[in-house]
Amino acid sequence: MVISDDGSDSHVIADDLLINPGQYVVLARNGDAGSNGGVTADYVYGNDIELANTSDELILSCQGTEIDRVEYDDGATFPDPTGASMQLGELTDDNNAGASWCEATEAFGD
Repeated sequence: MVISDDGSDSHVIADDLLINPGQYVVLARNGDAGSNGGVTADYVYGNDIELANTSDELILSCQGTEIDRVEYDDGATFPDPTGASMQLGELTDDNNAGASWCEATEAFGD
């Protein structure tokens, strides 16, 4: 599996990550739960991927086949909260539509 963007960011996920239906794994820039708000990472990708605060894209692919992508903007269609994260709405399967995202309202981690 590869996580990348349309620019120069790219990282090959080198470890086996088993994800059963209804489960998830947490990918993080570093493995320090203290700097991740108390969240424990299942996999660390290091400095290979940088998520822009304005507009960017995140792509998941496997053996050259794109599995999924999200292309967010700087507030034109996606939420652009200050001091909060964005979260995907629970009743949607379209993660590439800005209207499917909302500002996170609950604290997560520390």
